[in-house]
Amino acid sequence: VKSMGIVALFLAPIAAFVEPDEEELFGTKDKPPVVSKGARIRMLSAGVIANFIVAAIAMALFFGPVVGSISPVDRVIAVDVQDGSNASAAGFESGMAVLSVFGNEIKTLEDLYRNLSSGSKSRDFAVLYNDKEERLQITGDATRGIMVASIFDDSPAALAGLPAKSVVTKIDGVDIIDLEGFRSKMNATHPGQTITVTTGDLKTYSINLTENDNANSVTNRTNSGFIGIGISGDAVYLGGVAFQQAPSKQFLQVLRAIPYSGLQGFTYMLSLPFSGIPGFTQKGFPGFSGWLTTIFEPSGWAEPLGGKFFWVANLLLWIGWINLYAGLFNCLPAVPLDGGHIFRDLVQSGFERIVKPKEAEKLTRTVVALLAWMVLTSLLITLVAPFTHWLSL
Repeated sequence: VKSMGIVALFLAPIAAFVEPDEEELFGTKDKPPVVSKGARIRMLSAGVIANFIVAAIAMALFFGPVVGSISPVDRVIAVDVQDGSNASAAGFESGMAVLSVFGNEIKTLEDLYRNLSSGSKSRDFAVLYNDKEERLQITGDATRGIMVASIFDDSPAALAGLPAKSVVTKIDGVDIIDLEGFRSKMNATHPGQTITVTTGDLKTYSINLTENDNANSVTNRTNSGFIGIGISGDAVYLGGVAFQQAPSKQFLQVLRAIPYSGLQGFTYMLSLPFSGIPGFTQKGFPGFSGWLTTIFEPSGWAEPLGGKFFWVANLLLWIGWINLYAGLFNCLPAVPLDGGHIFRDLVQSGFERIVKPKEAEKLTRTVVALLAWMVLTSLLITLVAPFTHWLSL
């Protein structure tokens, strides 16, 4: 061994490395290796196994006592702020948690609407953002509706120009105050019917409904009209900002279930920083940061740590994730990775049983080179493929 070291993130160790003496381990043209193939395989395997052991311990701590000590907090969150709106001018930003309105504590969407519907039209908000409490003021009338999370391609809603992140407040002049009201109204429609949809910013859209080929999750009927939107539940709209109840309990349930979801859970774990928790953080889950820290709090043994507890949680998540990927990458059967050297020794040992050592070495080099090119090509395709759609433009 030539040298050893530790990889640290903000003084916290997240990985370690060992630099072997390659001359003794693999030999040179003029000097054979000092160690045997078996000893070399055991030594190279130790690094990969160490990565997996560290990853397993870190992930077990994260999904076990750490996530188990996080409790949901009832919060109302600003989920979208329209550019150029009164809310944007007042300083509202997506991810802000509403603490109070007119000094009255806000825990639910109903609390928010009730307080916004009474008193002066000048609303005094206390919000929490980036661990800081702020005071904001906005004027306007609050309306209830349902949040449009997405628009299906080539759907009636898309053709009519209904934008995602809008709040539907009326259909054909009938108030839509919650999800049940939306379902009831849509279940009474039929293909070919034209409906008028009003959004929170008082814009109207004329939408020609089509046939609903499959019973969708909103209407649960196949003979009703199809609008083509994905919804994320009830919302309150005020001056360009849309508020929703934070799905903290559901988020924790999904997160805690990942280790028990078999292969699907392992896939989620691999892609957490990129794809996030399906249905909650599609832009990735780098840990408990930003607006997520406003809807959760440490409890039990972790309560004395306060906000610092989330640093511990995030550190364990990244230690586990980095070591998991380091181990998987090192396992690839391509030289100069450990997996490549192990693969070469195993292949050469197999060839030496049926041909002479010199011929076995030549065959091994050919097989290892071909496999290394296959691995490299696969990695390049994986990296380049998402951007190939630009070639057709």
